[in-house]
Amino acid sequence: MARLWRPDDRPATLAEARLLRRLLAHGLPRPVRQYEIREDGILVARPDFAYPERRVAVEYDSFRWHETRRAQAVTLARRNRLEGLGWHVLVATDADRRDGGAQLVRSLKRLVPRAE
Repeated sequence: MARLWRPDDRPATLAEARLLRRLLAHGLPRPVRQYEIREDGILVARPDFAYPERRVAVEYDSFRWHETRRAQAVTLARRNRLEGLGWHVLVATDADRRDGGAQLVRSLKRLVPRAE
């Protein structure tokens, strides 16, 4: 089996590791992990995965970390700010496991060209 990440670039969670495997298995280019998106030198967000050259961010939202209203409000405000900066933000959730993330992969393939 191909190595999916370097020892210093491991996904933070098992869910993120599964998501990365799924993206690569579908022929998508390897995303940058924890890419720092800044505005005027100030950190705006550090999405789980990003394709900076296409301004596409992918975040994995587990119900565990996004279950409270406050957590949801903070997350949505950050996403709105990213959208305002010209980024496309795609979200994977625990529910994506049901269809293997098919819709997420389709959306990413429209936004990110295949690896050569």
